[in-house]
Amino acid sequence: MGSSGAGKTTLLDCLAQRKDEGTLRGEVLINGQPLPLSFQRTTGYVEQVDVHLPESTVREALEFSALLRQPRATPDAAKLAYVDVIIDLLELHDIEDAIIGIPGAGLGIEQRKRVTIGVELVSKPALLFVGKIDKMEDYFAQEGVRFPAGINPAEYMIEVVSRTDTDWAAVWRASPNFGKVTKEIDRLVQETSPIKVEDPEEHNEFASTTASQFKLVLKRASIQLWRNTDYVKGKAMLHITSGLFNGFSFWMINSTYAGLQDQLFTIFNFIFVAPGVIAQLQPKFLANRDIFEAREKKAKLYGWPAFIFGEIVAEIPYLLVCAFLYFVTWYPVVGFPWAADVAGPVFLEMVLYELFYTGLGQFVAAYAPNATFAALTNPLIIGTLVAFAGVLVPYQAITSFWRYWMYYLMAPFLAENPGYLLNADSADLCEYCVYSKGSEYLAGLNLPNHVDGWRNICITLVFVLSSYSLVFVLMKLRSKKSKSAN
Repeated sequence: MGSSGAGKTTLLDCLAQRKDEGTLRGEVLINGQPLPLSFQRTTGYVEQVDVHLPESTVREALEFSALLRQPRATPDAAKLAYVDVIIDLLELHDIEDAIIGIPGAGLGIEQRKRVTIGVELVSKPALLFVGKIDKMEDYFAQEGVRFPAGINPAEYMIEVVSRTDTDWAAVWRASPNFGKVTKEIDRLVQETSPIKVEDPEEHNEFASTTASQFKLVLKRASIQLWRNTDYVKGKAMLHITSGLFNGFSFWMINSTYAGLQDQLFTIFNFIFVAPGVIAQLQPKFLANRDIFEAREKKAKLYGWPAFIFGEIVAEIPYLLVCAFLYFVTWYPVVGFPWAADVAGPVFLEMVLYELFYTGLGQFVAAYAPNATFAALTNPLIIGTLVAFAGVLVPYQAITSFWRYWMYYLMAPFLAENPGYLLNADSADLCEYCVYSKGSEYLAGLNLPNHVDGWRNICITLVFVLSSYSLVFVLMKLRSKKSKSAN
């Protein structure tokens, strides 16, 4: 009860343990006992804003909530059967297979609200937050306020409180009713405190096991990607067009000194597919993170590790396909050899790089407050990696300060002049070729040995694991525990 901004939603958020900011003071008891660890997942709370994954159907949203929030001892078949009961109750049969979508492009306002209610009801909540006005007219009558007939009491009380200078809070505390209500609360606490209802799962923060969380969240993330055709098509087309552009820009490279440089730069060009894909990836990640933080985390559907696991693993099949699409549109066009010991490591490095830049984009988005901040951070990270990769600035030209921590140093650089004369008998023209074989060119890039290629593939794998680890770490740092009263 109260006008807009009076704190009605804030009060319910605090009672339902949905607040993760600020300080709460006071005491919240249920049956005279402190709130158990399972309180958030065993209570139903229908918020004002309808927050749902746009790519899910109505039935999928209800089943997802039921499987994750009902007690783990309940068989899955029973949980899904109860979903049918709620669909009947809320008359959702006609839209149960409809995609929820977003406001204005999907379900209507009334339909979305019914889905929101259904998502809470399928969890079989032990407590519902329901506001009720009971005999408030009598209290105001005692203070000289008369309610006109046929007027909504709640609306009239708001009008009375807002249009007078009376401090109604002070009036309430000084009234006999305040003492009666306080005594009634004390009586309820004393009577219910000895009552202890044993719940074998009350000490479980989540109703479902960790394995179930990972499985269900990954399944939903995979379905979301499969249905997000714009996202998948955009990712595929970016790799195809970039591969063709790169390939035909370096058509059939020869083995001259200039050709060696072209080979280096056409391989280097592959990294520039990353900014486009990261720019596409981060808004989706942030939108999913917002859904998780706004409703699913607070309702204890699943933990943040399951969210990150689903976001990472669901992308991997598409990354493998994208690496293949780029490879087949670029590799044969530039004339690289098809020997297994050459083409295989190149494709493997491309796959690892797909994983690396995806993890990079995700760890930035995991901690970024919004998409704008993430977009501004990306050029700084990618630009730094590009500048010190040893291509734009050769290894030997990098100053020592940067070389020993921005560029991984395996062995000292060995300066040598391994060239040869095209015609040693010529007396009037010195025809000198800088390199006698391609490996000598690579030595100038701090790759003196063939095995260095496999070494660097392993280094890329370390980068992949590090980037994905940072997604977990930064999401953990961002996650806040719900506030409880002190």
